[in-house]
Amino acid sequence: MGRQSVEVYTRGIIQSPQVVDSTSARGGTRTRTGDHPHRILSPVRLPVPPPGPSADSILSPVCGGENTGTLEQWSRWRFQVPSFNNQPVTGTILFEYHKAAMYEIVRSEEHYHFENDWLSTYWHFSFDHYYDPNNVQFGPLRVFNDDTVRPGKGFPTHSHREMEIVTYVIEGELKHQDSSGGSGIIGPGEVQRMSAGTGIRHSEFNASEDKPVHFLQMWIISAVPNLNSQYEQKRFTKARRQGVLLPIVSGRNHADALKIHQDTAFYVASLRPENNLIFETPSDRRVYFFVITGTIQMGEHTLKTGDSAKISEERSVPLAAQEESEILLIDLS
Repeated sequence: MGRQSVEVYTRGIIQSPQVVDSTSARGGTRTRTGDHPHRILSPVRLPVPPPGPSADSILSPVCGGENTGTLEQWSRWRFQVPSFNNQPVTGTILFEYHKAAMYEIVRSEEHYHFENDWLSTYWHFSFDHYYDPNNVQFGPLRVFNDDTVRPGKGFPTHSHREMEIVTYVIEGELKHQDSSGGSGIIGPGEVQRMSAGTGIRHSEFNASEDKPVHFLQMWIISAVPNLNSQYEQKRFTKARRQGVLLPIVSGRNHADALKIHQDTAFYVASLRPENNLIFETPSDRRVYFFVITGTIQMGEHTLKTGDSAKISEERSVPLAAQEESEILLIDLS
């Protein structure tokens, strides 16, 4: 980190015979002496010591107060301000260090596209014959495929292992059958979760002979090896996801969501222009965001149908619909 200087308080408790309490404010510290509020009008310039186990520099992760649910790194040390009300002021101040949030926006046409006589697909990560060593996975998210399959066609029987496979149908109907005995037809707004475990074989076909099926398939690396294979599916109505981020698949104790064996949660939302959401998450986690349809304003970034974003070191992700939109958000460890 090196030595730096900080000219504002981010948090602090000042204690002296004359200054008995303080609450922080950017640009200075609001204090209370007896019953009379005061403000240090000039920012106090304090040296920031490098990390280390000394008594004057203690770095520790904390979680609480107004940052409940976040995990940050702090530095705590004693300091002395030359004077305040003609009295020396000493105490302890707590400084917060933020890593810069990172947004990697990938436009729809920038995703790898493959097409043959029955399949049109966009692969967000390395898959099959497409390999990019710089784009293999994002945390435990290994595969994100945006597939459209022609009527009556599909993927013949093939095998998987040690993956949590999530399928979300956007339009049309997908017929599924696997070696665990799981089978069914998945329609729009329905989600399927399959834990491959030690091994599973399955097939996926368009259930219609005259309409295409459009669906997303995502693979999450399982955190629990050697499971028996499992399958389940569930329908979530548009009304339930209207104006809210609705958890549909989760390993994070969302009661009504399908369960996976990983510290990951999938959310969907149907948004109108008046809908403004904020997704909050600890800054040591990752977020993968995808616009199914519509236009979303994410802070300074505008994302349209088929665009995606990899987000890291961010505690608050703002989402504002510019038109009627459908979105998918994945909260990742």
